[in-house]
Amino acid sequence: MRDDARAKAAIEILDGFLKGRNLNNILETWNKNNKFAGSSDREKIRDIVFDVLRLRNTLKYPFELENIYESGRSLIFSYILYTSKKIEEIFTGNKYGPSRLDIQEENILEKFIMNKGKFFIIKDNVPDFLIEDLKLSLAEKFETIMGVLDKRSPISIRANLNKTDLFYVKETLKNEGIDSELSLSSVQGLRILNNFRRVKMSQSFQEGLFEFQDLNSQKVIEECDFRNYKKFLDFCSGAGGKILCLASLQKGRGSFFAYDKDKIKLEKLRIRAKRAGVDVGIIEKKEIDKYYKFFDCIVLDVPCSGSGAWSRNPQQKWRITPRQIEELIMLQSNLLKQAKNLLKDNGKLIYITCSLLRSENQSIIENFILNNPRFSIVRQKNYYPSEIGDGFYCAELLKNKQFCNDF
Repeated sequence: MRDDARAKAAIEILDGFLKGRNLNNILETWNKNNKFAGSSDREKIRDIVFDVLRLRNTLKYPFELENIYESGRSLIFSYILYTSKKIEEIFTGNKYGPSRLDIQEENILEKFIMNKGKFFIIKDNVPDFLIEDLKLSLAEKFETIMGVLDKRSPISIRANLNKTDLFYVKETLKNEGIDSELSLSSVQGLRILNNFRRVKMSQSFQEGLFEFQDLNSQKVIEECDFRNYKKFLDFCSGAGGKILCLASLQKGRGSFFAYDKDKIKLEKLRIRAKRAGVDVGIIEKKEIDKYYKFFDCIVLDVPCSGSGAWSRNPQQKWRITPRQIEELIMLQSNLLKQAKNLLKDNGKLIYITCSLLRSENQSIIENFILNNPRFSIVRQKNYYPSEIGDGFYCAELLKNKQFCNDF
């Protein structure tokens, strides 16, 4: 496909998103209806759409000044200018590309040419209602992290130490034409440098020698102290990224369990665990109460705003609402209450989010400790978004034995 045809496709997809449709569904439908587009074209179109959503406030601002409503076309027009591409090669007017510029767009283009270098005002590309909360949560790091969220996230993998080691994975990928580099932040991690689309098709992936996982996500688990624990539960496991990372670190030492209400995600976990050669016991919803005070260590990676991963999933930040934040905070507190009942005395509860908001992180833990005096904070840490990976928060809590009136 030509660049103008990709731009036209991105405009169509963005228009659907701005009308409130689910982005993944839009992309899937477009792919089905346009089978002439190869995998490379589909990926490039997706990349354009995601880039635009990362920069949405910055890109729509020039049109707001002219009182022109936001559309897929206006966003792509600004994106072409922002990325220093030639507008005349995109808005060609032929049947494959967007129509030629109208008078209003010509006027904006003229202002861009006259004020090049000062045309775009870099905005905070997050929902307006969250800007103050993010400033309070991030303090002096706010501007830096906003800049990180405007950029694409790195593609990283985690070696499965139950089957191999980092150096073998690195070498096998290189033999398949995929370059990677060792991570200084993770003992299991590699950052992919090229041929990203080949990675999932590689022989080493099919053999379960590695999994896709953000480097900071790996680091969260690697920095926790799991010594002296044998029975592990991933509560709210999803597709099992955290429990598989833990099993890799433990090299199979211990028993591993997973619980989630989403059966589709649990089925994905079964597939991943089989490929990784890890035995993970799947606990059904109707069985969970049988595991009262059964586990030594519980990993609780709760649903959250996902604000630490908005670079990877930029569509999420434009769908979140104040009401949803409130509901998530209530859910996070309730999940802590449920998880604590499954933990043995002297056991460890590890609370994790991929949120930047204090209200989903420190405030949740402070309130939990206040209402559950048997628990104490062993360690808590923010992992901020960077060129390494996404943002996370982690708190390790110890359930002390000496109190007896908590339940």
